[in-house]
Amino acid sequence: MAQAPALLGLYLGYGRIRTAFVASLLVGLGCLLFAADLLLFRTRLGHGLFPMSAPTGGMMMILGWIAVAAGAFAPARTP
Repeated sequence: MAQAPALLGLYLGYGRIRTAFVASLLVGLGCLLFAADLLLFRTRLGHGLFPMSAPTGGMMMILGWIAVAAGAFAPARTP
């Protein structure tokens, strides 16, 4: 649930945050992969999407948050 406002903030700050594209890509794809594995495949079909898919999605989200934090230390883009 915390990913949606973060993605909105990254979209709004895209012009000024250097790592916005990478961060939003990692957070968005990681969230989709994590949720798809847990909700769709494990509960509906009884097996995972592929081995280690939920932890991979979780790590992608963590790396996305690290990219957001790194963007705070990178110099801002000038419009």
